[in-house]
Amino acid sequence: MNTIKRILFPTDFSEAAQTAFQYTLAFAKHLNASVEVIHAIAPDYSAAELTVAPTNATQTKLEISEAIIKDFVKIGQAQSETNDVLVTISESKVGNPVNIIVQEAKEKAIDLIMLGSHGLDSWIERVFGTFTTNVIEHAPCSVLVLPKTSSVKTLSKVLFASSLSKEDYRSLDAVTNMLYPFSPAYHVLHISDEGDTAISLTELSDYFGAQKPSLDVTFHESRHESVTDGLMNFIQTHHINLLSIYLPERNFFERLFTSSTTKDVVVQSDLPVLVYKDIQV
Repeated sequence: MNTIKRILFPTDFSEAAQTAFQYTLAFAKHLNASVEVIHAIAPDYSAAELTVAPTNATQTKLEISEAIIKDFVKIGQAQSETNDVLVTISESKVGNPVNIIVQEAKEKAIDLIMLGSHGLDSWIERVFGTFTTNVIEHAPCSVLVLPKTSSVKTLSKVLFASSLSKEDYRSLDAVTNMLYPFSPAYHVLHISDEGDTAISLTELSDYFGAQKPSLDVTFHESRHESVTDGLMNFIQTHHINLLSIYLPERNFFERLFTSSTTKDVVVQSDLPVLVYKDIQV
């Protein structure tokens, strides 16, 4: 039932990235999935040739990264005790990190991108919310954003943020398949507002009760003026380990990513955030 077999992990070799990598390895072990590690290098340009060619400094970074990435992987495997997970190292690439990550995911038929939540380069870190949401928006697969405090050992309670659209039938089913090896309890939450919904919470509950009677899932509805506040309140009171969001409809995506406060929930959250994307091939 598990649908995740190939995981892509971008790294900047930072301490935060190492923490996220160890989470990724433990996560992959549960799923019996392989992990590909990649490092993207933003090119350095000279002031006189800003639009012509990268400087020699870029080539130096490229050469150094080849050695560093091997040590990075060894440390992660040793500290997480996951030598049985198949890890491959992709050749470091120079260019826009978002484009490189997205292209690599397409070429390698990646099922899931696991992304540490603290930047890939210093200049990217200053606009990290933009970087993360760009990867999420353009990725050809689902993305799991990992904060420093991520711990795969406690993946026992998953919150699925529902917009009560008809796509929730398929997306919730897909998320439960992805996380099947962890056997978590699921909480499906709809933050009600003034807008109409395509289906009711009762309809969604009845469907899964009939289709997956053994699934440990509870359905909730809460009224909040802010989707962010509603999600964060539920996460805290129910001790959630992972937040899952479905991303097909632009309007729901914008509700979750428009304000800086909501970006903090997704990007800077103490909780791993799985953004499920239903890619039609």
